[in-house]
Amino acid sequence: MDQKLIAILLDCLHQDAGKITGDRLATLTREEWRELSQMAAKQYVVGLLYKRLKSRGWLSMITEEIALDMRAFYLQNVGRNLHLYGELKRIMQTLHEAGIPLIALKGIALADLVYDNLGLRVVGDLDLMVPRAQLEQAARLMPALGYTPDKPFFVEVDVAVSHHLTGFSRNGGNHVELHWTITNPQRHYRIAEAELWERAQPIRVEEVEVLSLSPEDLLLHLCLHTSYHHQFAYGLRTLCDIVRVIQHYGQGLDWDQICERAERWNWGRGVYLALRVANEYLGAAVPPEVLRALHPDDFPESLVDTTITQLFTDRRDWIAL
Repeated sequence: MDQKLIAILLDCLHQDAGKITGDRLATLTREEWRELSQMAAKQYVVGLLYKRLKSRGWLSMITEEIALDMRAFYLQNVGRNLHLYGELKRIMQTLHEAGIPLIALKGIALADLVYDNLGLRVVGDLDLMVPRAQLEQAARLMPALGYTPDKPFFVEVDVAVSHHLTGFSRNGGNHVELHWTITNPQRHYRIAEAELWERAQPIRVEEVEVLSLSPEDLLLHLCLHTSYHHQFAYGLRTLCDIVRVIQHYGQGLDWDQICERAERWNWGRGVYLALRVANEYLGAAVPPEVLRALHPDDFPESLVDTTITQLFTDRRDWIAL
């Protein structure tokens, strides 16, 4: 790992625009710019890097080839997300007609809601949550929409071991996961999903009205997903999500509730680590008193540096979230 380029990428994405300067970027060689763009691609943050460089007038420092590649990535992602929103609308309408509510989870709910720009958030799967009692009914409707299960499944078996059914694919590209909750039922930090439905709020995503987790539950889910679910193995994207959610909701976030739920659901350690890393390296506006409240008594400080190493560890089996 190139520590110099890691530091530059982190500072380019930092909430404090003063963390990176044109003079510092001017020292990069042509090959280093190429490596930086490749690193951003592996972290699924090319759009964010491109926007920051463009807004500061720094694209002229990059070769035309690299700048065009970054712009192409950004525009392709806009097209990809527009297509996914069309799929979300089709699925939502079908489930709505069957009387099945859904909550849009993670990327598909975030790209338009907190990034305000469809090209900035790479979305992989369509992650949708439906009530447990209607999970089998929802799964039976997927083939009519052109989606087939990736492997044979039995709902009762799947819900006993996972928080979602096996994936459904369409045309070899689109992929949908039907969740019934957001935590693995075999973990110590499982929660009652009824709480999430009680607090869910309507949002508009590209003119499609769907439900989203409440702001506090959304932030907690992102922390859970990056820390407990994936041990920070899938890069900067989720940390950028955390930064954006905090920025978007601002004073509207109930931090007392976030701390209370994190502890009650036994998520405290993972939430603390995710928030701290997002705060220290990307400038997430986490109140100091929140970090103090969540700080585990036996927390090893070396874990913060280990987390950054984990984020930038190259993996051949990289999977879009």
